[in-house]
Amino acid sequence: MPTQNPCLLIATPTRGSPKMQYMQSVIGTIKDLAQRRILSDFDAEIGSDIAIQRSKLATRFHERREFTHMLMVDDDMSYPDQLCARLLAADKSVIGTIATTRDVDLTQVEQFLAKGLPLKHAFLSAQQWLVHPNGPVGNDPVIEREAIGFGATLIRRDAIEMMIEKNAVRGYSLFDTKFYGFFCMRPQDAAAGMPGAEDMSFYRRWRLDCGQKLWAVTDVPIFHIGDFPYGGRYIDVPQRG
Repeated sequence: MPTQNPCLLIATPTRGSPKMQYMQSVIGTIKDLAQRRILSDFDAEIGSDIAIQRSKLATRFHERREFTHMLMVDDDMSYPDQLCARLLAADKSVIGTIATTRDVDLTQVEQFLAKGLPLKHAFLSAQQWLVHPNGPVGNDPVIEREAIGFGATLIRRDAIEMMIEKNAVRGYSLFDTKFYGFFCMRPQDAAAGMPGAEDMSFYRRWRLDCGQKLWAVTDVPIFHIGDFPYGGRYIDVPQRG
């Protein structure tokens, strides 16, 4: 953990139309951090290529040495004002949240209700949670996983620096902009025909190339905003084998 006081950059890739609930969460985060005497700033990258957008944001975070942490949050996420402080308190190099896709299987809701689950648990169970492996949560709400979604993830400076030092990323040049491809597909993954999701590319670099661990908190409500808020607290999902 850096010896200096935390200084946070909130970074968002966007197509230019953020959800209102996301804006409320960002403003609430900035206010909460200010009350804790933690300095913060905001950066966004507008575009349509999420891997390049995330990579540019991470590169700018790396270049702005005053920041110790980057909270990368998508523009359709809703979360508590205290989420960032909660992630900071966990003191991990890379730690995020477990969110859902913007979908719910109503047929499964009916099936779970028929099995006797309460409505809340049936609804939570019928959503697709972005976590691998999807397994039980023990007494500690902070768990290690191989992959999670990148809807709201805190990255400490040492993680970015380690990726560069270990040559886990290479530099790219696009028009007049140079950046590190933190979220671009790993060459070995492309050669093996593996899926090229940008969040998986980052996590594989972190876990496989750098030999580090990925963590997630399960006891905070995180919602993916679509027609209505999808999600809740992962720790509340009835754990199935």
